[in-house]
Amino acid sequence: MGAGGDILSPRMFKALIRPHLEQIISAIESPKVLHICGDTNDIIDQMASCGADAVSVDHKNRIAESRQKLGPDALIFGDIDGFGVMVEGIPADVDKAVKETITNGVNAVWPGCDIWPTAPGENMEMLVAATHKYGKLA
Repeated sequence: MGAGGDILSPRMFKALIRPHLEQIISAIESPKVLHICGDTNDIIDQMASCGADAVSVDHKNRIAESRQKLGPDALIFGDIDGFGVMVEGIPADVDKAVKETITNGVNAVWPGCDIWPTAPGENMEMLVAATHKYGKLA
């Protein structure tokens, strides 16, 4: 969780984190999803090369850019803001966020990090409904 660009440079990620992730991921059977919280824009290509079946990103990730970097076959999951949208937002905000993340190229709508237990039920319901509605566009 603490290996994103908010804390480590891409060079530090490559030297300190990536070798260990590659070793761990290679020892796990599929499905394997690598999630790193925070800003992963500068390390998304390194995340994808760690051997996981998919990468999961936080709302700080620029999905459209990540999709361009990784190509159409990469599996990218994310990037709904678990607090700013899911807790502080209203259902219309959730609907908008889901539509945007699907339009930008995610393969699966996931929270970018934890969804707080104080998220209103109507926002959780909208997350599912909007995913069904806009997911058909993908």
